Amino acid sequence: VDFNVLLQNPASRLDFSGSAKGKFNLANAAQFTSLEPGTKLSGVLSANINFTGNKTDIDKAAYDKIKLSGNLDLSNLLYASKNYPDGVSISTATFTFNPKNITLNSLKAKYLQSNITASGAIDNAIGYALKDEPVAGTLQVHADKLNLNDFMGTTSTTDTADTKTTSSASAPFAVPKNVAFTLTAGVDELSYDKTTYQNLKGTVAIKDETVALKDLQMD
Repeated sequence: VDFNVLLQNPASRLDFSGSAKGKFNLANAAQFTSLEPGTKLSGVLSANINFTGNKTDIDKAAYDKIKLSGNLDLSNLLYASKNYPDGVSISTATFTFNPKNITLNSLKAKYLQSNITASGAIDNAIGYALKDEPVAGTLQVHADKLNLNDFMGTTSTTDTADTKTTSSASAPFAVPKNVAFTLTAGVDELSYDKTTYQNLKGTVAIKDETVALKDLQMD
């Protein structure tokens, strides 16, 4: 990766400009940062990005004044961790950076048994990355099949004369905090409990660590 940055006025507002261009093997990330035990990461990141801004605007949360442009591509990404041992794989994902937002041009991914495609736009990604501020976006998402039992976790309860035991068959999918996404979603086949639904369409609102379904339609 060819990375360069120019710093000016360090005693006042600290102006910066630079670029990142090239490819990076994500399997080498452990050489530069600490990964949690059990974490696996692989894939290739290709970038051609330019940026300009200053620290004063970052301190004031004026992220719209931080200028980003260029493209970023991910290919053959695999991420697995102790909490998600089955892993998430992304065969391709392409992003375009511009001053207003980050555009997700296309994404093809697999999680558990679901093949997922998506596109859309992401706002305030800089604030989220730098100061853990809320990130928002609108996405169009399609999955060939979705088993909500795998995402939500299932429980079973056994009664005895003296005790009641509840066991979890699988850990639920944790909804990230500080995200507010609106998804126009379509699922060819959805399973929940012991029922299967076909050709679902609707809006999914993800906010405040909760997921809400709106305008749901199905065959």
